[in-house]
Amino acid sequence: SSGRAPPCQGGGSEFEPRLPLQEKRKLISSLRFCFTPKLFPGGVLSMALEIPAYNLFMMCESLRREAFAPLPAGYSVRLCREDELETWMALNAESPESFPFLQDYYQRVYQNQGKLFFEKCLFVCDSQDTPVGTCFLWKAYGKITTLHWLKVLPQLEGLGLGRGLLSQVLAQAGPEDFPIYLHTHPSCFRAVHLYGEFGFRLLRGPAVGGRSNDLEKSLPYLEQAMPREYFQQLKFADTPQALLQAAAGLPEEF
Repeated sequence: SSGRAPPCQGGGSEFEPRLPLQEKRKLISSLRFCFTPKLFPGGVLSMALEIPAYNLFMMCESLRREAFAPLPAGYSVRLCREDELETWMALNAESPESFPFLQDYYQRVYQNQGKLFFEKCLFVCDSQDTPVGTCFLWKAYGKITTLHWLKVLPQLEGLGLGRGLLSQVLAQAGPEDFPIYLHTHPSCFRAVHLYGEFGFRLLRGPAVGGRSNDLEKSLPYLEQAMPREYFQQLKFADTPQALLQAAAGLPEEF
């Protein structure tokens, strides 16, 4: 899922933060995001390479079950509780300045759906039941199934948590949920590769709602950032009319 502090969003009444701002900053400062390029093992990407936050859209019509894997030992998945909304925000925030964006997103996209957010939003937790990652499926615009907010704490990357969490989330999808869509950025090239292994294809075509489709501008960056064999494994598809029609004239919801 995701945009700036990735684009994904909600509607409703005023949300009152409970964490003191200093605590928020401390929590957020411990996190890094896919906007900071991270190397693949053995990669040669110069960390000086700046990757613009271009829009990429992906679609999965059929899952590749061989990509599924269990969570590492000591980790488990559970729902986000109603008193953990700020924990979810902290996992997704790019900086303390991202909180208003996330607050607005929650209110605009999720809050008017009652408790559905807390029936959908999953955390992957460590052995102390502390959330260290998040992801879930969401019916955007009330019409299309979308993958929202795949995040894992950066210090825990490389353990298989992202793959294990994504496996559990996508295993929930029934035949009526396909195709599944997501929004990402070329700076999230490791995630782009992971999504591809599960059967997602990069979409060609016009803007989706108010967001341009920047596939062509993104490909040179993906080619630089990804190992050659990973880049060559990327697959493509044309954007379906169903997605364009569902998002037409509306703020982003994934």
